[in-house]
Amino acid sequence: AGDAFNEHPGEGIGDGTLPWESNGKSSVVVTRTPYVGVLAHDYAADPPNFVYVAYYDTAATGWTVLDGDLAVHQGECMGAVSPGDSPCAISVTSDSAGTLHAAWTENRDPNTRLVYVKRHDTTGWTLLGGPLNDPLAGGFGNGGKPVIHITRGEIFVAYQDFAGTNWQVFVKHWNGAAWEDVGPALNVDPARAAVSPDITSIGTVIYVSFLENVAAATTNVFVKSFP
Repeated sequence: AGDAFNEHPGEGIGDGTLPWESNGKSSVVVTRTPYVGVLAHDYAADPPNFVYVAYYDTAATGWTVLDGDLAVHQGECMGAVSPGDSPCAISVTSDSAGTLHAAWTENRDPNTRLVYVKRHDTTGWTLLGGPLNDPLAGGFGNGGKPVIHITRGEIFVAYQDFAGTNWQVFVKHWNGAAWEDVGPALNVDPARAAVSPDITSIGTVIYVSFLENVAAATTNVFVKSFP
């Protein structure tokens, strides 16, 4: 609505000396300063991939990376592609105190794509538990498109994971020490593929939307609430 978007001075995120390209879906959150999450691919470096959150520095009139690379392994996101587009994504949000949290997808090896979450504080980025979909802990290890949301002081992440025969949408909650399932997969029909979740809340009720393939050429949007 309204006027067209304007490009900020300084152009893209990065120092302009390296041949970067975006390697997935970005995210933006506005607290006291605009923050943007980026999955970046840097052809000039080894390892060649990074997970960054950057902020717009008005003094420097450009984008500045916030406390380095978030990647747990090499930051690379690859593997099976979900219906429609890449499962690689980063999601950034903040709590009521303005503390930043980021969720993203990253490969541990060529066949295992995991969802991680980090919190930013005065010491930098801190990993919250292990991967949400670790196959060594009951997950499927093919995660994608995480979306993080904080409400009533609690952290929730919705994401998709390839469960052997089709994509399913899951929601997990951080209990302060580990990630817990918020119910089973959200698919209306477990035999159908569900992808591209989004999550929000109104009051104390959490809502998750997602796409589900109901027929060969038909995809519907569904919404579920909790509790």
